[in-house]
Amino acid sequence: MSLFGKPRGKKYHSRVLEVTTYEYDAGRLAIEGRLTDRRFQDSHLATGEKRPPGILHDMIIRLLVNRETLTMEDLQVEMPGAPREECREARDSLEPIKGQRIARGFTSRAKALSGGGRGCNHLTALLAVMGSAAIQGYAAAREDGTPTPIEDLIAILIDGCWTWRAEGPLIRQLRELLPPREERVFAPPPREGEFTLPTRKNIHQRGRTLAMDEKERMVLEAMKKEGKPMRPGDIAKKAALDKAEATKIIHKLKEEGKVIVPKRCFYAPAE
Repeated sequence: MSLFGKPRGKKYHSRVLEVTTYEYDAGRLAIEGRLTDRRFQDSHLATGEKRPPGILHDMIIRLLVNRETLTMEDLQVEMPGAPREECREARDSLEPIKGQRIARGFTSRAKALSGGGRGCNHLTALLAVMGSAAIQGYAAAREDGTPTPIEDLIAILIDGCWTWRAEGPLIRQLRELLPPREERVFAPPPREGEFTLPTRKNIHQRGRTLAMDEKERMVLEAMKKEGKPMRPGDIAKKAALDKAEATKIIHKLKEEGKVIVPKRCFYAPAE
């Protein structure tokens, strides 16, 4: 096999990342990740020490994750292979990650809590890969029984990549499969002597319109306060709304010309 039209040359280094999701118990999943760096010739550490060919880094992270919320309940780190003993002093650097939820923004939070001089770059790199792999494991576990609800699928996939962008055809296709949702609205009792017809359907429609108008205001205010383009997930957090619902409102506002898309997957008020 060739690389850019030429036969493969001498092999210097390889990195293997493997992440596996296991059943743990009825409420949790166990996720194990391993990073292995291998050198194929003599090499030298930054301080000059010579190392023979072989494994340079061999690191393992195990996560115990809630099956429903993807919250990390426990975490273990092993370093069977490390170039220096000082590296093993960073085994506890991921402790601040416990209790975090694996969701959009997880990699950034992990780096902020344990990256740089606070920890080990290789552990942080492995944890970042485990975050996205955990979503796949979670989805596979959900399929082992009842299918994943459409609303949950949308929340997992939306704006995760170009294929599943909020305004794309596939997310639109999933939204069309959502069951209709109605809010129960109770009309005030009629005044004495007033005659009213039983207009249950109209009462429900009016209630949904009022509720939607209020939520649209919340979404627009959240974007205006931020003062810069935002992703749907961030807008939902600021507006204290469910992400799927917020995304639906954003696209309605976009169609009405009240929201613009200054760059892919980011939204801002038109005014």
